[in-house]
Amino acid sequence: MKRTRHKAQGPNHRRSPRPSASGYNESELARAVGVSPSTVHRVLAGERKPSAALARALVRAGVSPRRMP
Repeated sequence: MKRTRHKAQGPNHRRSPRPSASGYNESELARAVGVSPSTVHRVLAGERKPSAALARALVRAGVSPRRMP
């Protein structure tokens, strides 16, 4: 069976920023806590464990500790 790609899912496709429960999208959250958007994405996706300082900053910004590994 041949897999077809939807045009919007090509290699240059970027998802639109979605607000999180904290009211920020990932870019805004990254700016608020002083890290890169990719760091925030990896933490929230469970791909990276945050440092204690980053975890505290994310919680202060309104992210639930349950969203972090």
